[in-house]
Amino acid sequence: MVAVALQSASLAAVAAPPVEVKEPAPQGQPAPGSFPREQCTRPQSRAQATDKAAQKTARTFLLAAKKAYDENNYAESARALRQAYEASPQVETLFNLAQTCREGGAAKEALTLYEEVLAAEPDDNIAAECRRHIPSLKVEAAAQLDKQALQRLEAKDFAKAGALAEEAFKLDGKPLYVFHQAEAQRLSGQNREAILSYERYLNLATGEERQPEVLGHLSHLRALDEERRAEEHTRAGEYTQAMAAWQAAYRAEPKPIYTFRVAESARQAGAPGEAVASYQRFLRDTRPPEFATERQSAEHYLPILQKEQQDQKKPVYKRWWFWTILGAAAVAAGGGIAAGVLASQNQSVLPGIPPENQRILTQMSLIRF
Repeated sequence: MVAVALQSASLAAVAAPPVEVKEPAPQGQPAPGSFPREQCTRPQSRAQATDKAAQKTARTFLLAAKKAYDENNYAESARALRQAYEASPQVETLFNLAQTCREGGAAKEALTLYEEVLAAEPDDNIAAECRRHIPSLKVEAAAQLDKQALQRLEAKDFAKAGALAEEAFKLDGKPLYVFHQAEAQRLSGQNREAILSYERYLNLATGEERQPEVLGHLSHLRALDEERRAEEHTRAGEYTQAMAAWQAAYRAEPKPIYTFRVAESARQAGAPGEAVASYQRFLRDTRPPEFATERQSAEHYLPILQKEQQDQKKPVYKRWWFWTILGAAAVAAGGGIAAGVLASQNQSVLPGIPPENQRILTQMSLIRF
């Protein structure tokens, strides 16, 4: 409550014990929530506190402020207090402005004013009153900021919504405010930031009912983050790394398209075994007509890769291209190595190839020569 005390040479606004408002605001006054918050910033002083003419002007405004306050007209009281402070900057006047703004519902602005009053080192009574209100105002101001954040979310102003939720959390560390910040980040496409905020929420809010929802968002966002990494590796021609990133995306969110991407990267990386397994899994997990293009690609490459995989399993000396190369080598030697010598000495010109196979090849090569 604002009280005015007249002294011999100066005017000071002194706070009386706080009084709960018991009467509704008079008709025609601002409805709750419509209090002009801009009136609750610290006014700029226009005169020295010791100026007697200024003090007289300030006293007039203080009396008007008290009258408006007693009538629950907090908007008019705040305007008069600002004019009083501009005329004669007194810490008591600033305190009364904080009191008025708090009663008017401007919690965040009142909180700032109380903190500014404390910084000015007022008398003990005023300091104690400030400290009494500051904790509850932080909770109230945070709730107001979070309400504004939700309004900005509905308006799709995600940047503003995230900033308001973060500010609310700084005032009152409720996990709910971190959740709303994460929501704003997710909806604005800030996937990495949203992942960190959702994780922080889970650390703060163990056992809350939103956990399944948050875990679902985290899985999706982590998959998208791995998808981004995979695409970057693919553009750089780093197909092995891309394959690993697509596999991580699938672990986070098992979508068939990720299996197909694993197969594509494995094929380009020269890993036919992984490519075959992934193409087969993709075909099993999907049904026409979904993923028509991808299924057509998988069906095209699958037999090619299966043959390549079978070829890799054959011993070297059983592969057709190996015999062609070896035959050419024998012809180039002009028959200098005889089959009988190989047989008698039981030696292998080509390590790992049975001598009898080498002997047959030499004979075939000589006949062809």
